[in-house]
Amino acid sequence: MRFAPSPEQREFASSLADLLADADTPSVIRAWTTGDCAPGRKLWSRLAEQGVLALGLPVEHGGFGATPVDLVLAFEQLGRAGAPGPYVESVAVLPAILSGTSEAGRLESIGTGETVATLAMPPEVPFAVDAAVADLVYLVDGPTLSTARVTDTATSVDQARRLAGVEAADVIAAVDSAAAFDLGALATAAQILGAGAVLLERSTAYAKQRMQFGKAIGSFQAVKHLLADAAVGLDLARP
Repeated sequence: MRFAPSPEQREFASSLADLLADADTPSVIRAWTTGDCAPGRKLWSRLAEQGVLALGLPVEHGGFGATPVDLVLAFEQLGRAGAPGPYVESVAVLPAILSGTSEAGRLESIGTGETVATLAMPPEVPFAVDAAVADLVYLVDGPTLSTARVTDTATSVDQARRLAGVEAADVIAAVDSAAAFDLGALATAAQILGAGAVLLERSTAYAKQRMQFGKAIGSFQAVKHLLADAAVGLDLARP
């Protein structure tokens, strides 16, 4: 498998970054945090038009047959923007799980942005993110895929992430979720990489502007070392 992005993939990532910048994602995040999901759903639809939500879908369900590299590039940009919503679940995980089950017919509406879906996969993923916003909520408990209903809620250190405890409702099928879980972990890692990169950029810019003892704090060795360590960590995380 080729892991180095092609020129076409780089162009896609660049166009996605432009879309997210134009969408004013900070205001979308603030609204999502207060429970106003309309701006977030609008962004969801715009990303569907860009083809992002169909990346993980099989071709027979309206997808593009995207590679893991395509997913990484998209989720890195989503992480940079902090776009709220169950993107990992809808784009990376559920297409791999629902294919071949009676719920496969739902995939096309996920890819077009009409449907927002989320899931829990205990014990590693005990909560479903944004279940109150999602149109479909699933539970993968061991080999069993079920529709799910919310039982309780929990707080997150990220106020834009609303966590829900769920329990099984109707059993759908027995599934092998290992590959889907790996794709979810990869997409989540890419999100974190994107978030880390933009935080480093903003921290570096602030260190050049913030004055202390008559000098920019970025000129102090202790601050330089912290920023350099973060840069090295991100550079090692990307490959």
